[in-house]
Amino acid sequence: MGSLRERVLVVDDDPLMLELLRHQLQALGVEHVLTTESGDAALEALRGDPAISMVLTDISMPGMDGPRLLRHLADAHCAAKIVLVSGVSVELLQSIGELGRSHGLQIVGYIHKPVLPEALEAMLHAQSPRPMPRAKPVEVQAAPPDVTPERLRRAIDEREIHPWYQPKVDSQGLSLAGVEALARWRLPDGSLVSPAAFIPAIEANDLSHALFFGMLEQVLADLRLWRDRGRKVKASINLSMACTQDLDLPEAIGRRVAAAGVPLEQIVIEVTESGLMTNRAASMETLTRMSLMGLTLSIDDFGTGYSSLAQLSDLPFGELKIDGGFVQRAGRDKKADAILRTTVTFGHSLGMDVVAEGVEHFAQLEALRQLGARLIQGYLIARPMPAVGFNRWLDAWRPGSIGRPGCNRPLSVLVVDDSPSARVVVEAELQERLPEARFVSAANADEAETLLARDPVDRAVLDFHMPGINGLELLKRLREKAPAARFVLLTADVSDAIAAQATALGAMYCPKPLTGPQAERIVRHFTRD
Repeated sequence: MGSLRERVLVVDDDPLMLELLRHQLQALGVEHVLTTESGDAALEALRGDPAISMVLTDISMPGMDGPRLLRHLADAHCAAKIVLVSGVSVELLQSIGELGRSHGLQIVGYIHKPVLPEALEAMLHAQSPRPMPRAKPVEVQAAPPDVTPERLRRAIDEREIHPWYQPKVDSQGLSLAGVEALARWRLPDGSLVSPAAFIPAIEANDLSHALFFGMLEQVLADLRLWRDRGRKVKASINLSMACTQDLDLPEAIGRRVAAAGVPLEQIVIEVTESGLMTNRAASMETLTRMSLMGLTLSIDDFGTGYSSLAQLSDLPFGELKIDGGFVQRAGRDKKADAILRTTVTFGHSLGMDVVAEGVEHFAQLEALRQLGARLIQGYLIARPMPAVGFNRWLDAWRPGSIGRPGCNRPLSVLVVDDSPSARVVVEAELQERLPEARFVSAANADEAETLLARDPVDRAVLDFHMPGINGLELLKRLREKAPAARFVLLTADVSDAIAAQATALGAMYCPKPLTGPQAERIVRHFTRD
């Protein structure tokens, strides 16, 4: 069990609660449990034992309460996973958890008192997000030393600032719905400048107009290239609200789009919501004329700016993007879920597409599906990448059925079982029915994750009983890395509970030993649209 490797610190001012949690943790297989009765003592324990990997802390304590302890843990650069344990309301626990995350801490969950062993076991198995592998590390600078208006203008004119693309996909089948073009500045030495450094400088030096057209021209060139190769991609480009004061902007966009030979319906203009209150009449005229031309207008980061609902209904937006700050709390914060559900319903009622951005984990995707969000964007699907990288990503991306046009590789099937003979049987049964597929196999979870980090996986068959972690836990990990894949859980135990858990995680449950009819069921699951 993964919990055996944990070294857990429990913080609570109640000695009886400390003793209860110690016994429960030890019963679950945790050999190293430390206890302290105050925040100060907890900080001292962490300084003395850097191997502590998890902290379970009460919230309501005299002297140093939970929020103060979290701040001190952040100041101490605490890397341990943190679980909040308290009898306060769930809403307050969630708010304190968000506070911890804003400090950069790994808040993995909450336990409401009285503590049940099942809840404690779930927290022990909670996985912190793992960084996505990157093919080549890139140095990111805060800003080059000579950020002058002239240097910024040269960076725009010489195309040092160029588009990187992040896919948008439909939330159900995860098929490509479009891309957002994000400005990235690569210096001559190959390093990248953080957008947080150069975008404000561009706006402060009245270069937003130049940046927009520099990006537009490069995006149009990429769209035309993709179109010539048979790929019709819809691209979003960010527009500063200051640019909408230019009443000639629609014509200037139209000329460039016509010259590139790209249909207007392939262009989405994203406008940041926070600027919609200023010079509304000029903005309305420009935006309305752009909409009349056939451009789709999108309101970015909805929920964080200052525009009213009346302004949103009056202006001709066809797309609404929900800020990632709400999205990342989906499924674990009732208030955030209520805001998301209301926003999705509101946008759809106005005839808008609604995009949830900032989706990083599969659980967020599941929650957004339940809340009715149809389009998503975020690291769960892909990080922003240059045009060449996007081409490679699109070649490898295979949601939905086997025959999806545009996927330039065979179906990849992963079989994970610690029994070599079982792997041979599963591969033989499936390969007979999927002769064009490529099969790879692994004996355990570590091998499976290594394979997935190296090559894309479209389908996976996982044994339930394996050393280390079981098939359900592996399923949770793999779907974070392959959200478009389809999974089957194989087990010799005919268990309604295991079947229900597998189904809840989106997998098909199949008993062992694998028979011909069962293999047919798996193939139907793998190949259905």
